[in-house]
Amino acid sequence: MKLIYEKELSQIFIGRKVAENFLEELEAQIETGFGEFEYECTCNHKNIVNGMKNSLKNIFFKLNLLYINLQKQDLVGDMEFIYLSFLRSAILTNSDVYQLNVYDRKGRSSTVECVCRWDCIEIFQGFYNLKRNIETRFRKQMKINEYVLDKRLIELGETMNEIAKPFIIDAIKQLAEDEYLWEDKLPVIMIGEFLDKSDEIIGGANGILYNETGH
Repeated sequence: MKLIYEKELSQIFIGRKVAENFLEELEAQIETGFGEFEYECTCNHKNIVNGMKNSLKNIFFKLNLLYINLQKQDLVGDMEFIYLSFLRSAILTNSDVYQLNVYDRKGRSSTVECVCRWDCIEIFQGFYNLKRNIETRFRKQMKINEYVLDKRLIELGETMNEIAKPFIIDAIKQLAEDEYLWEDKLPVIMIGEFLDKSDEIIGGANGILYNETGH
């Protein structure tokens, strides 16, 4: 039984076995749903990446326009970094789950905001379908508080983020070859936690990609 359930179960004296059985069945449903989803992702890798390329391309164009406007106001220098971060709390409200922030050479120390949200629906539609089924089943019982479900959904969202990452990385690497996006200078693109640990997807200057050491 998952740890997030233990505290809740410890407070249930009457009908504990019923609650335990319900949670075991719920977890079985989750595992089955995730297994089916991962299989579909494996079979449709190319289509998912192509879908992401199209939606991300629109996001990058929008960011470029926003950034150009900031440059015209002399608020920022040349575009140097794009950070793509996962928004955990967004999964509870079915909001856009990723945020893209753009910076000049000051990086995240800059006080000027240039940001767009992205739904990553190519992956997270599968999550929302599973989430809807879980919520429907969970609300048919009365013993376990709903905050327990929220904690489990956030955990599931983090797992979904890990599933999405390699698809996102492939899509961005392919987009980096599009000369119309960043002309002769490719920004360093990072993915991870906003204002925390991030991994470099790709980056470069004057049209030359960085090597693995970042130079």
